[in-house]
Amino acid sequence: MRSTRIQTMVQYTATNTTGTKSIQASNSIREGALRIGAMGAGSVPGQPILFRRGGERYTFRMYLEVPHDLTDPAARSHRVISRDESREIDRQAEEAYHLPGLVLMENASINLSRVILEQIDPDRRATRNWVVCGGGNNGGDGYAAARHLHNAGRTVTIIALKPPRDPGDAATNAAICRAMKLPIVSFEEAPERVAPGDLVVDAIFGTGLDRPVEGDPARAIGWINGCGGKVVAVDCPSGLDAQRGEALGEAVRAEATVTFVGLKPGLLTEQGRTFTGRLFVAGIGAPRELIERFGQPLDELTASIDI
Repeated sequence: MRSTRIQTMVQYTATNTTGTKSIQASNSIREGALRIGAMGAGSVPGQPILFRRGGERYTFRMYLEVPHDLTDPAARSHRVISRDESREIDRQAEEAYHLPGLVLMENASINLSRVILEQIDPDRRATRNWVVCGGGNNGGDGYAAARHLHNAGRTVTIIALKPPRDPGDAATNAAICRAMKLPIVSFEEAPERVAPGDLVVDAIFGTGLDRPVEGDPARAIGWINGCGGKVVAVDCPSGLDAQRGEALGEAVRAEATVTFVGLKPGLLTEQGRTFTGRLFVAGIGAPRELIERFGQPLDELTASIDI
């Protein structure tokens, strides 16, 4: 699953002669893109896309980093969305708003890739990006992100734990990677350790995991934790219960986690934060009006979340 204040995956910062102010986007991503196309825009690595309206200058942000101090006002404005609400947002985005799941996955993977390129490894210290993909939609996010990292000039190898369910959005993205001839290896073919500074993307399980991890996924989690790479988790560190913040056996210990649509309760608990590392919230292109019907602002949940 996959904004927050970002509440619609987009935040605009307006600058004029009187100073700077932040406003919420009332338009869709598509409308924002049309404005950018009509007015001209420049994009610099590590910087948001810029455009102007009248005398004001706006930034178009597709992700936000959550401060580690959850009492920070910048953190407390984020929405917290449960596992079931995440599923419902996905379902309604597809059924009520006619957004195909493949589009949502593409948006999620683009923003995941932007976090990696702009925040996690902007200096290209990683000699290789290892993307560990499970068989579900989290793995599909991984396959799609591998493609974007490759297109950005990064060296990518995909470690496939199991074939994606076919037909399905994950299978489509896996097929695209095969057509592009990106290296795809089995878990048995993965090296024992990766080069220092290499990036490892954990795309095994998402927020839906609610049972202990066993078999190859458990071994892959152990490999991720011990391979020596810099780990980025997709949506939720694999092996962590996104609702309760408890490890379901061994869980991935990430240096950064990119979660989608809104914060998950388990990512905010004291135990959960030991697995997430830096925490980012990224959008998937779902309508703001839909997202705002679910979850609660973080500051309304402090009594029920141990932070």
